[in-house]
Amino acid sequence: MHSIKALQSVFRHRDWEKGRSMYQSGHVVDITYDEDLNMLSGEIESERGVGIYESFLDWGMKDILSDCSCPVGSFCKHTAAMVHALLAQRQQSKGASERDICHWLQQLEAPHKKSAENEEILLYFLNNRQAGELKGVQVSVKSSRRLKSGQLSKSLRGQYISEHFLRSASLSEQDRHLCTDLLAAKNPFDMVESYTLLEKLVQTGRCYWQGMDNPPLTLDRNRQARLQWQHKDNCYALKVTIDGSPPAQMLQCLPQAYVDTEKMHLGKLEFTLPPQKIKALLAAPSMSGEQLSHVWPQVEQLLDTGEELPLPEGIKATRPLAPKPRLVFISPPNNPDSSRVVLSFDYQGKIISPHSRDTQLTSKTGDPLYRHQAFEQQTIERLTEAGFKPVAAYQQHWRAPDFELRLKKQQWYPILHQLVPELKADGWQIEFSPDFHFQLLASEGHIEAEFEQQDSDYLSLAMNIDVDGHKMPLFPILHSAIEQLPADHWQQDQSHNGEGEKRIVYVELQPGQCLPLTFETIKPLLAQFIELFMPGRLNKDGSLTLSKHVSHHTLSVLDSQGIVSRGEQALRKMAERLRHFDGIRPVPCPETLNAELREYQQTGLNWLQFLREYELAGILADDMGLGKTLQALANLCIEKQQGRLTTPAMVLAPTSVIFNWQAEAKRFAPELTTRVICGNQRQPLLQGLEAVDLLITSYALLPRDIGNYQDITFHYLILDEAQYIKNPKTKLYTELLSLRARHKLCLTGTPMENHLGELWSQFNFLLPGLLGNQQQFNRLFRNPIEKQRDHQRLQLLSERIAPFILRRTKDKIAKELPAKTEIIRYVQIEGKQAQLYENVRLAVDDKLRQVIAAKGMARSQIELLEAMLKLRQVCCHPLLLPQSMHKNAIQSAKLELLMQMLPELIEEGRRILVFSQFTSMLALIEQALEKAAIPYAKLTGANRNREKIINSFKRGEVPLFLISLKAGGTGLNLTEADTVIHYDPWWNPAVENQATDRIHRIGQDKPVFVYKLIVEGSIEEKIQQLQQQKSQLAQAILSDKLSERSEKLDQDNLQALLQPLSQGL
Repeated sequence: MHSIKALQSVFRHRDWEKGRSMYQSGHVVDITYDEDLNMLSGEIESERGVGIYESFLDWGMKDILSDCSCPVGSFCKHTAAMVHALLAQRQQSKGASERDICHWLQQLEAPHKKSAENEEILLYFLNNRQAGELKGVQVSVKSSRRLKSGQLSKSLRGQYISEHFLRSASLSEQDRHLCTDLLAAKNPFDMVESYTLLEKLVQTGRCYWQGMDNPPLTLDRNRQARLQWQHKDNCYALKVTIDGSPPAQMLQCLPQAYVDTEKMHLGKLEFTLPPQKIKALLAAPSMSGEQLSHVWPQVEQLLDTGEELPLPEGIKATRPLAPKPRLVFISPPNNPDSSRVVLSFDYQGKIISPHSRDTQLTSKTGDPLYRHQAFEQQTIERLTEAGFKPVAAYQQHWRAPDFELRLKKQQWYPILHQLVPELKADGWQIEFSPDFHFQLLASEGHIEAEFEQQDSDYLSLAMNIDVDGHKMPLFPILHSAIEQLPADHWQQDQSHNGEGEKRIVYVELQPGQCLPLTFETIKPLLAQFIELFMPGRLNKDGSLTLSKHVSHHTLSVLDSQGIVSRGEQALRKMAERLRHFDGIRPVPCPETLNAELREYQQTGLNWLQFLREYELAGILADDMGLGKTLQALANLCIEKQQGRLTTPAMVLAPTSVIFNWQAEAKRFAPELTTRVICGNQRQPLLQGLEAVDLLITSYALLPRDIGNYQDITFHYLILDEAQYIKNPKTKLYTELLSLRARHKLCLTGTPMENHLGELWSQFNFLLPGLLGNQQQFNRLFRNPIEKQRDHQRLQLLSERIAPFILRRTKDKIAKELPAKTEIIRYVQIEGKQAQLYENVRLAVDDKLRQVIAAKGMARSQIELLEAMLKLRQVCCHPLLLPQSMHKNAIQSAKLELLMQMLPELIEEGRRILVFSQFTSMLALIEQALEKAAIPYAKLTGANRNREKIINSFKRGEVPLFLISLKAGGTGLNLTEADTVIHYDPWWNPAVENQATDRIHRIGQDKPVFVYKLIVEGSIEEKIQQLQQQKSQLAQAILSDKLSERSEKLDQDNLQALLQPLSQGL
């Protein structure tokens, strides 16, 4: 066991002292200390304030464990800062040291020991001052002492205001604030421009004008003031006239102020012009009448003074003629990055640089020309606002230097494309040196496209655009355009995106040559060719590899844009049909179908026929219980009726539902010859498959029987519960892709349970290439959406897959379904079971901390799940744990609750399904049912006579059906039941919902009740909370709303899951 103070020895001296400094600087955001376990965790802000690091320290065992999310990883300055915070916290809880208390008491005594006449008092002195061309109010700070008479001593000591002076203990809070403001506001000559600060100084009653011979200054009313011309020595200068009496001096501050040196009053001056303009005008030098006549009109233009300040009487304004700006674009040899422009002005043939100090020129006729300084300044400002930066210049004695301006490399093309035409229109003279590096290319937008078949699933598309008379590949140009769009461009509200449509993107085809494109012209192509966003999709020749499943629509888009395309006549025929496509046509319900389709089911059948007609594929993703099987059978009946079912259709489904498919086919489509491939003696069933209309087998058997299917081209390949193929790395998935079929279809109520990769797996089977390969999909969609919450990519993905998914929910479609009521029954565990839970929790908590410290959070997921499993097993029943762990804890509060509920529910006439993911838990329930003499049926993955067991419940022979979540959670139709009990919660809510929908589906005519048994305050309650977060990602892809929570188990979730029972209650 280590003491807290001894922890210093495990840190390097440098890290320990650095940690002390970080704690004292306030970088420790929060700490949590478990005194019993000697564990400390916390959040520490980085020294630069750009992020938060999580640190952990455990010294409760023999070896001290440390972990931090910073690059160092352990025993770092962040962890040391956390320990310093803990030491300070504990010190505060013990009280201050005797030394600190004595120091405080001495400070309390100090003021009483000071004599009033020795106390220093700060005085403030104001004065007008001029330093060169700089004018302002000088503020001096001096200290005095109060005499026995009560008067202030005139023996003053000057004070230098500095940061050291501000820390003086003798300063009052008022003086400390004032001196702080003075230090921040004064210039090197101790002049202050802020009138507000002067007001504060006067309000102290210790502010004087120049010296102590006069009483302190006081504030007075505002006075009116105006500017007037003063004529002296043949020159004119502006002076300020202050109304009222007695006479007052003006103070050069903002706003301008006055001081009445007779009454010692200080107040503001009110002009008809703003204070900043008054300041600028007062800085004007003295000028002769001739100078004033041509300068003042420019001043009026620059400052917009209007009629507020007319010229002196007898002087007539002479407005100078505006010169013609001249802009020359040049590039130094072999250094295009130093390209620049040279600005000059043409005064009737006289070229002058803005750097020239000449104010008067001589025209060709000998007449004087006055420079239009205001126009020149506005011209320079126009260029700087456009992004130009003036280059520093050095005066030369023989001529004025050139006025040069530079640009960043990426700014040249917008300047050439947008600003230069504007300048030319305004009369500027624009010239380009022969070696100027940057050029704009022109295109009339003529585009040609050519398709070429690559294999059965892919085509290559090459598009060329005419640029300055040369054909160039278009796709690399579009790819460059995408990179220049802002990251949030696709997220902008389309109703307010008019400016975005007009955005110009500048595509550099080669160094110095650029093709400007408006987003409006390329947007349709970018929206169609989403592959441009996928890394590595462009071929070396600039062509693009496309899935054949989007090529039909691609041709239609090209035609709508007036793009001439060649190649693949079959595609053109299909594109012609798509161009004239006016919606999905209704199809008559097949005569051989023994069912009357609901309206939404007929819509589904129309959609399936549309996909077949256009050689597409899709996911029928209706809610569980809405009749996906019936719609698929109706589609096959049409195919047979129309004579297209010339080879078998194969249905792949979980083992638990293959007989349900057989029963549904026999009931609704008896004209279809159906064969189920299952059991150990399958070889005879695998013979003569060509004569069968519908072949039904399980996912589990496909890899074993794959050789029997390789030579068959199935008319339809239908995957039921298609989420089974969510992992593309399995042998099943590989074998599945090797099957040949004319048409493909996925059926699932949950096309995505956990992450977007599951959706990719299904579309890669249905429409290869639609979403790129897995790596491209992850980079383009999955990572940005799941990790960065990128709404732009979510929208792009939704738009790409929308035509190929049909999803209807029960709450909107099957309104005739009876109500479903969910009831959570909380149960508290006590006694030995509660003690066992706490023992297991502490054990796994201690073990996990060691594992995480050694391997990190990301690489400890297996250990995490094992730990969670043990806690969940304790909640269900202690006997699920090994004998060495549960010892003599053999009672289960949850099982007791279940056995109280079941007799009451059965007596009410309820038909009940009990689901558990633990088959061993079902065995314990089975024992309790036999003891209570309650009849039941039981279905797990170990059963071979599944159909007989299911029918025994459906016929009403037993009121209770025990089902393992994996064996019976999907595919079954058990509308005879009206009650579901989920004995234990599962991480994924979709799995629980699938189980519930065995009874809440079409055909149910009774209210449905769903009970969930949860141990209060335990890991099960936390699972309930995580379930809500888990379902948000699946909802987002279908509703365009992105979850704000990540479904991945992280440090915060782990901490919540491992809380003691008492903290959850």
